[in-house]
Amino acid sequence: MKELRKNSDGEISTIYLSGNPGCGKSQIARMVGETFYQQVSTEDLAFVATLNAESLETLFNSYDSLSRALGCTEFAVGRITTSKDSIEEKLEQFSEINVRRFWPPCGSREYGYGQILVTTQDSSTIPDNGSHSHCISLSRGMDPRDAVSLLTKVSQMPNQENVEDVAKALDYQPLALACAAWYVFNVRSHGSSQFNWEKYLDKLTRGKEEAMGEVKKKCESGYTRSMPVAVANDCGKGGR
Repeated sequence: MKELRKNSDGEISTIYLSGNPGCGKSQIARMVGETFYQQVSTEDLAFVATLNAESLETLFNSYDSLSRALGCTEFAVGRITTSKDSIEEKLEQFSEINVRRFWPPCGSREYGYGQILVTTQDSSTIPDNGSHSHCISLSRGMDPRDAVSLLTKVSQMPNQENVEDVAKALDYQPLALACAAWYVFNVRSHGSSQFNWEKYLDKLTRGKEEAMGEVKKKCESGYTRSMPVAVANDCGKGGR
């Protein structure tokens, strides 16, 4: 992002993070935004905004926050947020048309050195904007050694046989690895101290994931939720 900004000559640049669910796109984007915000001088006119399109409700809340950050009057914002219209109608009032209409285009100068960070699961939708954009794919997952370290530390189970096979079976994806490690930790903590990676891998390869079904759904659909709490709730059931 620094290189793009340096060579942008005041034009908008866009960075795309692509990858399958659970590869860490949102987490990295959040960290980048926070880092940028902390480095900006208090005298600069700058802020970081996120449009969360996970659902209509999260998108509406994002527009609400963005409108206030941009200095829209309380009357103008409140007129929309307190109306009895549906979420869809309120969103239309916020944007007047789809988001694309208000999306700062790559190469434009109106926003002054602005940068956009986009996360997407579909790399085929990423446009080619030449020197104004850059795409980073996270689909390969973590480094195998880091993946094994994550499984070992979160599960609090010493490195043992089969842990590398588990990491490979989960494609080295951060969220899947964290779910697996937390599951094993909770099962062992709820009276099944003999449960190990070999048994987990057996459940995984044979498709016996009944106790982990809800965990999987939550991990795939809700990145903004508290993963440890969700996993702990379900794994507590699986350990009994």
